[in-house]
Amino acid sequence: MKRAWKSGIKASADYYDRMSQYNKDTRNMSKEERNRYYRDRNKEDGWFDK
Repeated sequence: MKRAWKSGIKASADYYDRMSQYNKDTRNMSKEERNRYYRDRNKEDGWFDK
């Protein structure tokens, strides 16, 4: 149970770190540029198989 809890906390921290970086990277982008950035970045990270 303790390992599962630690894993969940780490996953949450990783998620929020990633979102923070995305926000910094995309601050001055248009909506279309942001959408393209997220789509391309997620493909690189292997979040989906398209």
